Amino acid sequence: MNLSTRGTIGLVAAAVGLVATPGHAQDFNGDGFADLAIGAPGEIVGLVAGAGAVTIIYGSGPGVGLSAFVPLPAVQITQASFGFETPEPGDAFGSALAWGDFNGDGFDDLAVSAPGEDLPSGSVDAGLVLVYYGSPGGLMPLYPPYLSQGPGGLPDLDESGDKLGWALAAGDFDADGFTDLAIGVPGEDFVWADQGIVHQCMGGPFGLAPVGAPVPILLQSMLGDPDEATDEFGMALAAGDLDGVPGDDLAIGVPSEDFAGDGDCGMVNVVYSTPGFGLDPTAFTPPQSWTQNSPGVPNGTQATDHFGWSLAIGNFDGDGPADLAIGVPLENLGSNTDCGLVIVLYSAGPGTGLDAFGPVAAEQWHQNIIGIPEVNNAHDWFGYSLAAGDFNGDRIDDLAIGVPLEDVGSNTDAGYVNVIYGAGPGLGLEAFGPVTAQAWHQNRPGVPNFNEASDRFGWSLSVGDFDANGCADLAVGAPWEDLGLNADCGLVNTIYGNPGSGAGLDGFGAVGSQQWHQNVAGIPDFNQPGDTFGRGLDSDD
Repeated sequence: MNLSTRGTIGLVAAAVGLVATPGHAQDFNGDGFADLAIGAPGEIVGLVAGAGAVTIIYGSGPGVGLSAFVPLPAVQITQASFGFETPEPGDAFGSALAWGDFNGDGFDDLAVSAPGEDLPSGSVDAGLVLVYYGSPGGLMPLYPPYLSQGPGGLPDLDESGDKLGWALAAGDFDADGFTDLAIGVPGEDFVWADQGIVHQCMGGPFGLAPVGAPVPILLQSMLGDPDEATDEFGMALAAGDLDGVPGDDLAIGVPSEDFAGDGDCGMVNVVYSTPGFGLDPTAFTPPQSWTQNSPGVPNGTQATDHFGWSLAIGNFDGDGPADLAIGVPLENLGSNTDCGLVIVLYSAGPGTGLDAFGPVAAEQWHQNIIGIPEVNNAHDWFGYSLAAGDFNGDRIDDLAIGVPLEDVGSNTDAGYVNVIYGAGPGLGLEAFGPVTAQAWHQNRPGVPNFNEASDRFGWSLSVGDFDANGCADLAVGAPWEDLGLNADCGLVNTIYGNPGSGAGLDGFGAVGSQQWHQNVAGIPDFNQPGDTFGRGLDSDD
């Protein structure tokens, strides 16, 4: 696969978005332990190929972590569950996931996208999002069960190729205590073909409402850059408080943006929030447009970089407002084509938001940076996926970076994950402290399974405190893992965080690393070729 030749919207996208640190985990049954949602968008449902499914594994607390049996048995959700929808070929249900307490009842809820959904109007691949609500017994349906353009109540009409739900991000945009949802529609032809839009849906006592947001549709032209054909605005999303003003803000990836003559070099737009209003292009902190030509941003724009392909928000310098990590997986460095890099922008607070010059200057990370394990090689795709969480319990977020096409030994595209730890105010992320930057792959001691060609370990990432020890844990998808005779059935590894100096992620900690797939005891269903279990772990596939 080559992202630069994928066309307008191809088969692949990043796993990015909502930061699920111990303070904001996905706790669907309200027991205080984070749970894990795993999308398998290639799952065969009945005889329907590519319909997709989501598996929920519940957290069980100290010394146990995730368990397929307690406190609740693992469950599988498809579009047929609760009678919501009829699964159809290629729906890809489970491609993107986002969670939060949409109805304010104390239980986290789950939004699941099916961007390949064909709607009754005849629109092919128009897409929809289904919403499930948490309870003591786990996830359950409430009305309205789904969101789509047209029949699902969202503004605008459904059209073929919209791919609504390609990316999702959850955050409290209006600071009212209810989690809201941003939905990316990168294939939308609003004025121009595939220009893309983003919907803002507000939470409330009755859950997500398809209408009611003061600014229900966000366009790139509202945020400082023109709407243009094939930009695919909304292909990646991440939510968090980037300016320290009450209310979460939204970073929007536009990886196919053409800028300064460089096709598909990419851009990131940031829209800030206003309390009581939501995402607001006229907010106290003005909207921003970032490229690699922005003053203070390392490196420069090049064609097909795809800056903004992945996004993650975390407080990497521990100063209060959150910061933004931006993946550029097709960046060329030296003679290494598509080796990839990550740019980190730090927040300067109210009225300014992200600032490339301070309080920590914008950083660039790649595998030739001193202290980062491995070296740059062509087609590694460093930064294809990102996730932020506090893996060592020091109340400063750390950054996990997926490198899914990394060759490990003789295994081509086996995949790899780098982790860089936050070092505190004025420092941000550092390769040498407080925990030395780490490398994870399936041949590392303590990680179940072993490297094979084309596993693509690190394709997707998610975090949550599954064992309730105050540290975030890391879930890593290897959706093209072959198990037995089942090619590309997929698996997920969970690596647990541990508190203390020099600790962090540890394959031999109080809870040893775990391996999850559909032939593990207690996990519903069974491995089948092409399931790509683990391809959906966070806010987009």
